[in-house]
Amino acid sequence: MTMMGSAILNQVVNANQEVDPVLILQALNANVKANLQKQQKTDEHEGDGMDIALLKINFTNREIIFAGAKSPLYLVKNGELMYYKGSNISIGTKAKNRDKQFVARCIDVEGDEIIYLVTDGFQDQLGGMQDGKGRKKYMKTRFIDLLSRASQLPITAQKALLEKEFNDWKGDYPQTDDVMVIGFKIPPLPEKVSPTPLLARLTQFG
Repeated sequence: MTMMGSAILNQVVNANQEVDPVLILQALNANVKANLQKQQKTDEHEGDGMDIALLKINFTNREIIFAGAKSPLYLVKNGELMYYKGSNISIGTKAKNRDKQFVARCIDVEGDEIIYLVTDGFQDQLGGMQDGKGRKKYMKTRFIDLLSRASQLPITAQKALLEKEFNDWKGDYPQTDDVMVIGFKIPPLPEKVSPTPLLARLTQFG
């Protein structure tokens, strides 16, 4: 499904020039379902769907438009980590989720915020035998605390901390799932420019 989704996403974004995160997710979901239905002769297919998070950053309006298919967004602002949950729909899900809708979140930014987009592979990794309590998942609460601590460090140090924490937790156990953590910092943004009132513009150029 991942390769199929990647090809469809490329078509929607690059060929069709779609930039609205919700419309991209809707088109991706519809096309993946259609392709799966052709393959399996039914949209009641088994298996998990594909999770994805999309962002559109408008530097002029100083805002982020976020929409996720069961994928969250983490944002660190003024040292505080905030969690934005994606819609409870995976791409290519079963027909029982047909009536659910993707929803966008508009998030104001000032510059210098740190954004993290992640898969659930890190928090689902089995391990932790070093604490003497037996094998268990890393869990989201522990992962949020890790991101919060990492966000206070330089980017290269963040990467090293995440890798060490993951490998220490995993120990000798095999990797449970794919793991991806993308982090980037919003650059300092210029002040918003208030539009000049029409009357003032007419007076100025009249």
